[in-house]
Formats: sequence, structure tokens, C-alpha cells
Amino acid sequence: MINLVNLPEVVLEKIFSFLTYDSIAQNRVVCNKFNEIGSKMLNKGYYAADRFHGKTLKAIKAKLPRRESERRVHPLARQCDILIAIETRLSMLAMTFTKWMDAKLCCFIPGKVIDEIMRVLRCVANNPSPPRAHEILQELRDISSMAMEHFDEKILPTLKMSMGVPPFLQVIFVTAGSSRADEELTLVPKQRLCVFPLHPSSGTVSVAEFNKLVVRESINRKKIKAQAELISKQANEISELRKHVEEWEAKLRDLTANLIKAKDLPGNSSAIVSTRQSRKRKSEDERIITNKKCKKGDHRKNRSGRSRDMLICK
Repeated sequence: MINLVNLPEVVLEKIFSFLTYDSIAQNRVVCNKFNEIGSKMLNKGYYAADRFHGKTLKAIKAKLPRRESERRVHPLARQCDILIAIETRLSMLAMTFTKWMDAKLCCFIPGKVIDEIMRVLRCVANNPSPPRAHEILQELRDISSMAMEHFDEKILPTLKMSMGVPPFLQVIFVTAGSSRADEELTLVPKQRLCVFPLHPSSGTVSVAEFNKLVVRESINRKKIKAQAELISKQANEISELRKHVEEWEAKLRDLTANLIKAKDLPGNSSAIVSTRQSRKRKSEDERIITNKKCKKGDHRKNRSGRSRDMLICK
């Protein structure tokens, strides 16, 4: 009987290729071999999604006009906005995961994020009129944010601990003439070695300086945590503002498109011509009326002047 684990790696990768990336990520817990193959496929899927995004964005930008005013009313403007928003998400995911992926300490864990990115990219590439950016990207924003928060809170501390003890804790308490100190010096790497200067009188390590460094490190950790909370809060505010801006831009594009359609209608041109003609007629009528009034006024003045002259002569 053939066991699935005993199959060649190529065969297992072919079998896994029929699954979604979310299913691949969930099947990593089965055994070590599934974990290795799943990790490779998740990393490949992330880089494939990144390449597919770059290719799609390049193709869309090549079809857009160069002028910014023409781009806003172009039919592909919505696709371009969606792809730019995905680019922002990919860069945030890269800052979170790629450093540890390159160090081979973990893989791209959230497979569901890859599935969602590929779904949105296929929708943009194949659908000539996709939904608005804030509608189609809502799920991607939610799951990617949750994935990054989970990684920073749960997985990252474990990875840092697996890399080794921090340098400020790797202190060797050296005593004069100690043979154990020489053994420890050979075991600890040089870049992680932190030996305090010996006390001039006793020849031992100053523990007070070590305690000061520990206290300083704890204070720095608290500051870093506060800064991280502030950064996450500001990132949430920026995402909310970006969402509002995208909504207003979508409304503005719809209004401009409706305005252009209204201008292109044949009835509107005749209405504009008729309004211009009516305005011209009104101005001509007003001019004729003013001329008549002026003539009447001049005639009255002449009559009054003649009557005065006759009275003077009498």
C-alpha cells in the first residue's frame, strides 16, 4: 500500500497545486514533510502574486493616457486605483514577512491572503467594469491586517527567541584565574559576547552596571511598545482616511462622467443654442426700449424749451 507521505516531493507539490493556498497553510500541521512542501508553495504563491500584480499594473498603465485629467475619466481608472491599493498592501506584507522568509525562519503563513489577492487580480484583469476599490478590497484589507497583527503579536517573539539570546543578557561573569571562563569564551560567539570591564579592586564583574543595563533595556522596550501602538493607531487612521478619499474620488468620477454624458447629448446643444438666442433677443428688446425712452425724453425737452422761449418773447 502506497503511503502519501512516501511519495516523491514533485508528486506532492503537484497534488498540493490543486488546493487553495489557505488549504495548503492548514495542511502544514499534518507532518514535517507537509510542512516543508507547504512552506515552499506558500512562498512561491506570494512571489507569484507579486509578479502577477506587477504584470497587470504595467499592462493597465500602458493603456491609460498620459494626462492626469484624462486618466480620471478613463474606463480603466478604477482598475488602476485597485491595483495601486493592492501594491500598498503587498508592500506592507513584504515589510512584515520577507525578512524572516529570506532568513528561512518562517514562510508566508497567511495563505488566505494570497487567495484573496489572486481573486482580486483576476477580477481586475478579466472584468472590464470591476466594483469600486473600497468594495472589492474590503476583505483583503481585513484579513491582511489581521495576519500582520497576529504575526507581530504571536509569531515574531518566538522567532526572535529562536535566533538567540539578546546580547545584553549574554554576560560572562569572569573571575581571575577561572578555567571555566575560558571554556565559556570559546562557546559564545564573538558578536554576541558582552563582557563588562573588571572592577579594579576586586577583579570581578560590576553587577551594578549590568542591572543598569537591564533597567535601561526594559525602559526602551516600553518605549518601543508605546511607539508601536501609536504607529498602529496612526496606520488605522490613515487607512480610514484613505477609504474616505477613495469614496469621494469614486463619487467625483461618477459626477464627471455624468457631466460629460450630459454635455454630449444632442438635446442639450439645441437647448443651449435656444437659451443663447433668447438672451440675445432680450438684450435687443431692452436696447430698443431704452432708445424709445431716450427719444421721448428728448422730444419732451424740446417742447418745454419752445414753450419757455415763447413766454420770454411775450
